[in-house]
Amino acid sequence: YVLSMTLSFSCYSVLAEPLAEKAGWGGGLYLVPVGFTQKSQFAAEHDNRLTADLNNSGKTSNLFSVLPLVRLDYTPSDSQTHFFFGNSQENVTKGQIAMEFGLVHSLGQDDKITFAIFPELPFSGETWKDPFLTGQNRQKTNERAGGGRIKFEHAGDHSFDVQYAFAKNRMDVEESGSSLTQLSSPLRAMLNRNAEFHRLNVNMNFPISQGVIIIPSLQITTSDAQGDANDFAEGTFILQSLYITETHFFSAALRIGRKESRVENPVFNLPQNDRTLSLDAVYKYAEPLGYKNWSLLGVAIWKKSDSNLTFYDSQSAALGIGSGSTW
Repeated sequence: YVLSMTLSFSCYSVLAEPLAEKAGWGGGLYLVPVGFTQKSQFAAEHDNRLTADLNNSGKTSNLFSVLPLVRLDYTPSDSQTHFFFGNSQENVTKGQIAMEFGLVHSLGQDDKITFAIFPELPFSGETWKDPFLTGQNRQKTNERAGGGRIKFEHAGDHSFDVQYAFAKNRMDVEESGSSLTQLSSPLRAMLNRNAEFHRLNVNMNFPISQGVIIIPSLQITTSDAQGDANDFAEGTFILQSLYITETHFFSAALRIGRKESRVENPVFNLPQNDRTLSLDAVYKYAEPLGYKNWSLLGVAIWKKSDSNLTFYDSQSAALGIGSGSTW
């Protein structure tokens, strides 16, 4: 499920459009059947309910889902402000389902600014109430998030964009460590996952040739959790390439990240440090067989996170092919 939301973020640029040149409504809807595989102790899937000990990274789960990608836009008569609603471009938490609404305002010929919020929704992701429970089936709880973002974009010479995003993440029932009776109450409280997240993105755009753009990015994420063991700082370098023509859109991205915590996890007596590597690709073919406003869409993602604590290792992949329409 976490991977499906990462997938929706990778596909976001397929739906996103520049400021409209004329007033009115526009948007897009894609349906993408996707096959997923993931291995993580925090994947709330039937095959992963039971773990024998805390020295493994969970069982592999395979699932199939249909991922909707939705975008609705409205531009008033002055054409300087553009309102939108749809899948969130940016979720600074772990990938819960998110919809956002906001506006893009033109600041001149080359500059624009975006304000958006993604409210906490009644439908959400799922995780375990107590992921550290061993020898018994773990019970699910909902994981919810809400927040917002602000983004400045410059599209002239040496084009770039800078974005800040914020989110609050909470579990309906948070019982992390409740089964670890050897830990005192203060130590169990250090495992609480409810948190505030902050993320800063800086992207630079380098046109290489007609329709080809290279986008190096730096992303900094911090977590201020109720449980100190879940505080972290994470830095990610992203190298994305775009190929864009009237008929074809192709995006490929490499992400290399490192996440560090300075506080010892009381379960393992070490602070958690993770290294993450991921690859994703999106391809869109416009107007197949001459069908106007229709497109075919293919997506693929692979992600691996290696931690110094085996319990937190994870790996996931997804592959999907779908279609949709824009108007």
